[in-house]
Amino acid sequence: MQLYQRHQSCVFRFALSMGVGEQAAADVTQDVFITLLETAGRLNPRLGSFRAWLLGMARNLVLRVLERTSRQPLSVDAADLEMNESVSDPLSRPVVRAELEDVREAVSGLAHAHREVVVLSDLLGFSYEETAEILGCPIGTVRSRLHRAHGRLGELLDVPPARREVS
Repeated sequence: MQLYQRHQSCVFRFALSMGVGEQAAADVTQDVFITLLETAGRLNPRLGSFRAWLLGMARNLVLRVLERTSRQPLSVDAADLEMNESVSDPLSRPVVRAELEDVREAVSGLAHAHREVVVLSDLLGFSYEETAEILGCPIGTVRSRLHRAHGRLGELLDVPPARREVS
């Protein structure tokens, strides 16, 4: 029960941020923890962190949902609420909401591999090392994908090249 309480929101936010919709994100979260119960005795901590295993499992389930539904739009209502709570000036909230919608739309326009690294690194705050472990790829691949994703986001959001952040 403690594992679920500690990790379920991260799994849910990841699935939701990948664009599967709220109900599918809840289903993915439930399936991840059911699989955990079924395979708990077979988890090997030498193969990676527990959190990486959870999000790796969530990633696989999200990919299946996306393949099944061919759905690409990004729905980040939970992240939207968290970001809006940090805005201290209530008058700026409509501006923040409009900007968030633009970012959400731009992220949904990224290729899947680029969207994954943006969601894990930028939205969920995982380090490059953690992101590489979750995706099962080298850290250089994460850096490269993130760099390309940031460049593409800059194009989609019409940010001049001089103002784009370099990873």
